Amino acid sequence: MHYTVVHRRAAVKGHPRSQQSAVTSTLRGSPTEVELGTAEGLKHASCVNLCNLFTVRQKDLRTFVGSVGPQKMVDVCRALALASGCD
Repeated sequence: MHYTVVHRRAAVKGHPRSQQSAVTSTLRGSPTEVELGTAEGLKHASCVNLCNLFTVRQKDLRTFVGSVGPQKMVDVCRALALASGCD
């Protein structure tokens, strides 16, 4: 399973765990999803669903797959705010 790391690197420096959200190829069109694809380093169209957050040990994250740019991160933050009721 791939995860999207949902934190700022500086905010978790020294912490053994971080917040993650699963990346899936099942797109449902929910406002709490953000579409990802080859522009972010993935092999095919996928999405991150911000309704499902996990706390994962940093040492269990093994393979870097890709990253999101500034505009896509704005979309991630917006979806996270909707999912958490902070909109």
